[in-house]
Amino acid sequence: PVEYRYFKSFEEETSRIRASVEHLLSEGIQARDIVILSPVRFEKSAAYPIRNQLKVPIVDARQLSGNEKDVIPY
Repeated sequence: PVEYRYFKSFEEETSRIRASVEHLLSEGIQARDIVILSPVRFEKSAAYPIRNQLKVPIVDARQLSGNEKDVIPY
């Protein structure tokens, strides 16, 4: 399923991304089944500051080769 979320601030968005990803992973959802979509480039996104702070890194999908399993594409 797709969840649409809107935020009032960059900080709120970062916090909600962290919480959502942690919740999905704790529910047994595999990282390969999670994708973060946004009209904002990864480097300027709210996911960028926390890219390496979760159990599974969030990475720029443009940099993936297709063989990665333990990453969350953005």
